[in-house]
Amino acid sequence: MNKIFLITALSLIPVVGFAQDSNIHISIENGKIKAETTNDVNLYNFSADLIHAAENCMPYEEDFTTNNPEFQAIGKFMGNRDFNINVKIKGKNLNTGKCEFEIQQAIKGISSATYNCAIDELQQTELIAAMKDRSTTPVTETYTTYSEMELPDGTTKQIPTQTTQTGGKFKVTLSKIIATSCQTEVKEASEEEQQETAEEVLSFSNDFQNALKACAPAEEVKRIFFYRDKFEILGYEDGACHVRSQNYDYYIPTEDLSSITNITALQQLNTNKDIAFYRPTYLTNGLVDALKACKTQQELTQQRSDSMELNNQKIDRQISVQKTPSGCRVTFSNIVQTDGKSEEYIQDCLINDKAMAYVEEQTKTYQTIPPSVDLDLYNQLQELNICKERKQ
Repeated sequence: MNKIFLITALSLIPVVGFAQDSNIHISIENGKIKAETTNDVNLYNFSADLIHAAENCMPYEEDFTTNNPEFQAIGKFMGNRDFNINVKIKGKNLNTGKCEFEIQQAIKGISSATYNCAIDELQQTELIAAMKDRSTTPVTETYTTYSEMELPDGTTKQIPTQTTQTGGKFKVTLSKIIATSCQTEVKEASEEEQQETAEEVLSFSNDFQNALKACAPAEEVKRIFFYRDKFEILGYEDGACHVRSQNYDYYIPTEDLSSITNITALQQLNTNKDIAFYRPTYLTNGLVDALKACKTQQELTQQRSDSMELNNQKIDRQISVQKTPSGCRVTFSNIVQTDGKSEEYIQDCLINDKAMAYVEEQTKTYQTIPPSVDLDLYNQLQELNICKERKQ
């Protein structure tokens, strides 16, 4: 029940850490898979001891996150879990002459990925040069890797993938080594550890729980992957404690307050129409650009969507823009699915020429429209009284 975010973590583990901030485009050309990856240029801090050990391929081990605290943001993104990258240089293999090292990325209570690598002298020289490089100019490299595919007759075939990667020199160099010269092992936490992690991540803090028992004003923000919600205790109203989340207003009887210790317990109230009242928060990203496109094109239907799921509830949000004889119709919709039951909340806004002129005036100074401007425009449209709510 509480493992939805754990599944997400297990899929992310192999690509976080050094591979963060990546945009990947995959295509197939002439039967060959091509992957193009673009990374931001991040300059990492390498200790003198690590560089010395790498240059001489001598046994050494350190927690890489100690000198690079920005990696802790990954742990915060995954529910404030401890995240670390441990680098271990094992030394030179006397049989192969290659330098062997290990990189382990671990998120406490969720999963870990270990890369066991063996590189020759040329690769070692390239890696050390990349560690010392402090340029912020992106570099591009193309290399080929092979993956094994099982055929219907039971035999296997090596499938080549050509990868073109652009980014900081160290990240590109290490990514190439990991792809061509490392064995990867992903290890999941035990069922018991995963359950403990889920309970810890979803639980409210002790301070918030104590405030809730007394219905005293307080607030707490919870972040779990792409899920973010703010919980506010607003005090008593008509004998019930008013608690507000991003999408709900709860009016909780006093006798039930002590049982609300985590997000799951609060969300279980969502089906009780005497306690929980849904408050739609519509998707607005891309609103300005969609409206401008609607004005310039004869026929247009555009839509954007996102989805958020936690425990027993899923909320699908969508914004669509359609050309009409009198202007542009914008439809905002939220589909709320709770325990198999579905409700749809819809808001229609008819943007006529006058409203469109207002849109252009408000956004004329922007080259690229940030999400905050889309949200401001949405709020301004509400003030023009051109939007109507309906529910299905």
